[in-house]
Amino acid sequence: MTPALADWQDRYRAGERLLADGKIEEAQRELNTALREAESANPEEPGIGAILDALGRLEFQAGRIRRAKSYFDRSLDRVRGQRTTAEAASLSNAGEALLALGEYTRALQSFRQALEIMPRSAGLWHHLGQALLQTRRYPEAEAALRKAVAIWEDSAPAAVALNDLSLLYQAKGQNRLAMDALERAIATAAPGQIRARMRANRGVLHWRLGQKREAEADLRQALGEMEVAVGPLHPDVGRILSDYSAVLEKIGRKPEAKVMARRAQVIESSFAPQTNSK
Repeated sequence: MTPALADWQDRYRAGERLLADGKIEEAQRELNTALREAESANPEEPGIGAILDALGRLEFQAGRIRRAKSYFDRSLDRVRGQRTTAEAASLSNAGEALLALGEYTRALQSFRQALEIMPRSAGLWHHLGQALLQTRRYPEAEAALRKAVAIWEDSAPAAVALNDLSLLYQAKGQNRLAMDALERAIATAAPGQIRARMRANRGVLHWRLGQKREAEADLRQALGEMEVAVGPLHPDVGRILSDYSAVLEKIGRKPEAKVMARRAQVIESSFAPQTNSK
């Protein structure tokens, strides 16, 4: 291995580690340096695709979706037609960016092309189900989400697909099926931000079903779990506070409702200037 090759590979691996730790700026420096060094050593170097994909994931994580999509496209250009896991990963990542941008038809195409390469990928079936759900193609979405759940079985990742199934059933007015899916999701999910969101969703659904005591309990527990997971000033906390204050108001606990509503307003106002910054 030449020194130049060792340098860019070491920087790429360091960038991936930093990205996994959520250290965006440090990861960006390492990955950009790795890209320059790899392109300088050999413009046709196959590993450049992996660096571009990592930069795309970094931009996606930072909320810069169009820049992420550009990196994913450049990565995909290097592996397209090879029918490798690298191609499937690039197609999947590009699909996620397209989904976030609201380009649902193109997202569906990317996920389906990726599934042709990796038909047993639960994650790809889940992404496909999410895209179909966005386009209200409910029978196809349900089939895709159920496929993801079946492949994941009872492991923690299945919880998110079950939560999406619950949203699908709610959209169809099948609230009992929605509740069953949410119950399974919460039982499967690990403690933290994602499970707290699911508890909040279940609280809202309990309220729709007229189960006021259960709604209050779920939202209270969701609030506590979310605050532990992300801190008291995160937007997710604000959303739960807003729902919780509405429930408290309707069940006659007005002083508590006002406290929760004020907290929600503080969080909303602190994040409002950032909503159009991407």
